[in-house]
Amino acid sequence: MPGAELRVNTVTAGCQQSPSVAADFSGNFVVVWQSDQDPGGGSGIYARRFNSAGAALDAAEFRVNTTAAGNQARSSVAVAPDGRFLVAWQSDQQSGGQGWDIAVQAYNASGTLAGGEILANSGTSGAQTSPRAAYLSAPTAGFAVAWEGAGAIFVRRLGLTGATIDAADRQVNTTAAGFQRSPAIASDPSGNYAVAWESWDANGAARRILARRFQGVSPLNSNDLTIDPGAAATQQRNPAVASDTLGNWMVTWDGLGEDANGAGLVAQQIDNRQIPTGTKIVLNDTLTAGDQSLPGVALTQGSRLLAVWQSLTPAADSAVIEARTGKLVGGNFFTLQPCRLLDTRGTAGTLGGPALSSGVPRVFPVVSSACAIPTTAKALSINVTAVSAPGNGSINLYPGDGPSVGTVTVSFSPSRATIADNAHVLLSRDGLGTIAALASLPGGGQVHLIIDVNGYYQ
Repeated sequence: MPGAELRVNTVTAGCQQSPSVAADFSGNFVVVWQSDQDPGGGSGIYARRFNSAGAALDAAEFRVNTTAAGNQARSSVAVAPDGRFLVAWQSDQQSGGQGWDIAVQAYNASGTLAGGEILANSGTSGAQTSPRAAYLSAPTAGFAVAWEGAGAIFVRRLGLTGATIDAADRQVNTTAAGFQRSPAIASDPSGNYAVAWESWDANGAARRILARRFQGVSPLNSNDLTIDPGAAATQQRNPAVASDTLGNWMVTWDGLGEDANGAGLVAQQIDNRQIPTGTKIVLNDTLTAGDQSLPGVALTQGSRLLAVWQSLTPAADSAVIEARTGKLVGGNFFTLQPCRLLDTRGTAGTLGGPALSSGVPRVFPVVSSACAIPTTAKALSINVTAVSAPGNGSINLYPGDGPSVGTVTVSFSPSRATIADNAHVLLSRDGLGTIAALASLPGGGQVHLIIDVNGYYQ
């Protein structure tokens, strides 16, 4: 059962607003917010840590921003599985008073500083605002920060100590017309991250939700994806995005005309190929009076959904917070008796030898195996073993009809020439139920692959 609400701030003077929260693998969480108590006379960014039971790990909130002059606002926090975290915010005194910039500060899990306060944005012309942060597991562990600046959406990756990974900002949007604002960002356990935002036309009359997904610096869709291309869907605002362990992601937003009264709360599921799954759904199907707006969304590793939003209720002339749970399509898990799916040490064949050669992808028709995987399965829960590796390297598993995105499934070395790991892998969407394997050995050579399956998602 959920616990009682708790007050995060100990200082009550002035205004405390715009909170952001994120949790680590153990359920410990960090809350950051904007407060009027900054010693520079403007607003500042403050944080406080809590354990999974809701007990405070800090006696009081602590100030995040080192720069005290001017205003610090609109903070966002991302937390690594081990508790290290990064706070991003917009600051109006970071680059000679030329406008808002995006500042970041990294922390160790203990709450001590990891490096100093730095700018995320390399370009300082014009205002850089509305930062959003997410943890990234791969290809280099760290964080991604997205923001709006000069009518476009930008992103930059930073390491766990706050040092920049990317040499400069990268523009997310390919859409050049009009202006882009209000980004949201989320990542999956493989390190892929999706950015969604509002795209306004030149005169601000129409706005739609667009999105783009990345692995490292590489875009997984070459052009912006229009989440709802319907002809009448031209008043879309306030996107939020979340992703599950299988690479499915969901975008929620509020839009006029989506229910019978004012703005409605809408969601669209998208698969790991950036292809919409089904059609959009209205989340507030039992509460339609007044405007439903400002959504937040989260997905568990098991594809369970929690959406929350603000509901304006005309009868009470006030706002309340509503929530709804659900489950993504294809998120139901079914167990199987552990079964040997393929073994390249065996006789040459579609699920047998030869060994994987470095740099040469191989496609396996796993649904045709004797492991009772149904043709309706969308993903598998597996144990992956690399055998007799000749040196350092890795194996990447991915859908058999799609490109490799460079995510490592299992890695090996001379001291770990045979090594196993658990993984989830998506099946091809072409109806053949295949997975592909790509070995990478810098020194060349071959490595054997064994896969045992213990369940599937559909």
